[in-house]
Amino acid sequence: MLFLFVAFAFNASAQTTIIGPANGGNFELGSTFAANNWIEVNTTPVTPTNRWFVGTVSTGSAFTGNRAYISNTAGATYNYDVNADSRVAFYRDITFPAGEPIITLTFTLRVVGEGSYDGLQVALCPTSTSITSSNSTGTGTFASLLPLYSGATVLGTSPAYFSTGDPNGITVTISVPSSFAGTTQRIVFSWRNDTSFGTNPPAAIDDILLTSAAPITYTATALGGLWNSPATWVGGVVPPAGNDVVIPAGSTVTVNQVLNYRDLTVNGNLHFTTVTTTAPIHTVERDLTVGATGNLYWSNASAALNQINIGRDLINNGSINAVTGIITFNGTGNSQISGSGTFEGTGGRGIIRALLAANNGTFTLNQTQNITVTQQINNVTNNFITNGRLRIDNAVDVFQSSVSQVITTAMGSGYTTAPVIAGVGSVAAANWAAGATGVGAVRINAGHQYVSLDAVSSSIAPTHTSFNVVNPGDGKLWLHVGPVGTIGTAFAGTGLTPLVTGLGPQFFYNGALYSCVTSGAMTAAQVQAAMPISTTLNDVITIGAATFRCVGAAATVSYWAGTTIFL
Repeated sequence: MLFLFVAFAFNASAQTTIIGPANGGNFELGSTFAANNWIEVNTTPVTPTNRWFVGTVSTGSAFTGNRAYISNTAGATYNYDVNADSRVAFYRDITFPAGEPIITLTFTLRVVGEGSYDGLQVALCPTSTSITSSNSTGTGTFASLLPLYSGATVLGTSPAYFSTGDPNGITVTISVPSSFAGTTQRIVFSWRNDTSFGTNPPAAIDDILLTSAAPITYTATALGGLWNSPATWVGGVVPPAGNDVVIPAGSTVTVNQVLNYRDLTVNGNLHFTTVTTTAPIHTVERDLTVGATGNLYWSNASAALNQINIGRDLINNGSINAVTGIITFNGTGNSQISGSGTFEGTGGRGIIRALLAANNGTFTLNQTQNITVTQQINNVTNNFITNGRLRIDNAVDVFQSSVSQVITTAMGSGYTTAPVIAGVGSVAAANWAAGATGVGAVRINAGHQYVSLDAVSSSIAPTHTSFNVVNPGDGKLWLHVGPVGTIGTAFAGTGLTPLVTGLGPQFFYNGALYSCVTSGAMTAAQVQAAMPISTTLNDVITIGAATFRCVGAAATVSYWAGTTIFL
């Protein structure tokens, strides 16, 4: 998996740099791999035409100083012979600190190559693995040849994981599996191409940075929101994988991405809904705990079943609705379901759709409530102890009968204050007043909403209704969002027929809200060419003759349907 990762220092513990500038991660310690603490494999047992070199040959503006690159001219140029079968590599042995499972690898990359045949592979191997070069790599795609070296764990390949033809290069970030913490591995950067076709340039790499850190705790805000929204979290950063997460009492968080965390504690409301994966598999490496004030709701949609893999225990002292849930225990030791809470069900029995015990130790059902499994139960553990509380009954039918929970996120959540969706009862609290106003603050004046775009003290009330940015005369910039109560409509995307938009209409696209600031005509082709549009606060997007300004995140609604259960 490829993640664009934002480093976050809030409540953070110390970070260990395993590979970085000090030990040759950016190739600035010399003009050879050896000088930068890498071992090159360009000539054993053969010398392929395409080989790795260190130097300053131009590979894109994202690269500075020395970089590693593939060349078929002894380093003089950044090119490869598409007809010369080659497999070459550079590597080093590294030790991941014990107790630091948050492992992140980043590097600058440019590569084109050929589809699934010519490209880069990044992998971790046992230190006993022999890394050799070859001019006879065999036919087939990367997928059919993975890994290139025996026993390797592939972290990524080009183009399958991180293809880029960007002439400047890009930054690639990879989350390394936490299971490598406390082990010594061989990290290998390999180039492979076959004997036909291909497009230059080959791979170029710079600024390799490998870090590890101990997990820290990320906490949702009192309001909550969508999991993947920074506004949902205290400190404004979505929790990186492998850390601990707490949903506090009263907070409601909707899961709209695949989760991979160490401990997950739910004292508020956690609602699983449809994510990009058809059948997502979420991971809690240790304990999933639902507190006395906590509620966990599985998605009710059969097409979006969410499976949770739990490494250790599920502790339920609150309420869980798992009538469509798949729960798998897959840790290395003993696991259990325990607690004094309830699973939603019927006749006093809780219902779990599927219960899979695949841990290496003993699985025990210690929940005080009796449980019925309706569709699937697997036991591949050494011992499966039910304490007489488990029933298997595939005659239970589950029907949606009502909407029992609706979750609405805040409009404009990219701002420090959300624009008012329905102004009744809200106008007074958000009225404009003279004084300091921070960037992103929403104010209402004369029935219209305005968003502050700078931190200059405000002395003149904004009154413009031009759906654009205006300085009322005191140096303060205000963006007119629209009349109080304005929400907007969904943007039709590539299916638009030619249309003309005037000033002010608002539309939603890709999770953001936009306001028209310049009227003009748009055609379907112009709309298609503009996609995907920017979702960055205050960015201006031009589509045909019209321009739009990003107002912030759009409000979203998700629901959990009530269930009627028949035995």
